[in-house]
Amino acid sequence: GGVYSGNAVVMAAAEAVLDEILDDTESIYKHLYTVSEQLVNGLDEIMTRLNVPHVVQNVGPMISLFLTDGKVDQFREYRDVREHGDFENYIQFQHQAQRLGVYFHPNQFEPMFLSTAHTHADMATVLERVEYAARCTLLNSQ
Repeated sequence: GGVYSGNAVVMAAAEAVLDEILDDTESIYKHLYTVSEQLVNGLDEIMTRLNVPHVVQNVGPMISLFLTDGKVDQFREYRDVREHGDFENYIQFQHQAQRLGVYFHPNQFEPMFLSTAHTHADMATVLERVEYAARCTLLNSQ
């Protein structure tokens, strides 16, 4: 149920998108996974180099970056994030990144999603800006 449920235009658009995916599944997913890997590895490298406690987890192009209150290897469930998540610093970091043109949700419970429109050049730009945002907000808070 919903406002656009069964709408002919919405259904036609959804069918067209699915047709495109089915026609080019291999290259679409290869691209999604390689740009995701670039972002995930870059986020982890930046935060590790800056000694910012964090966890980066992903399933393909669905990515979560968690700032933590200390060393945590992974999060398995909501309670782990609640117990160890550094929510205040995450919000400050997100605000700075957004001022630099990189948007992701200010709540670390919300994952980031990449699309086929994202390029390797985009990920390089994002990582440069993320590092700057981290240096501006997270190094000052430690």
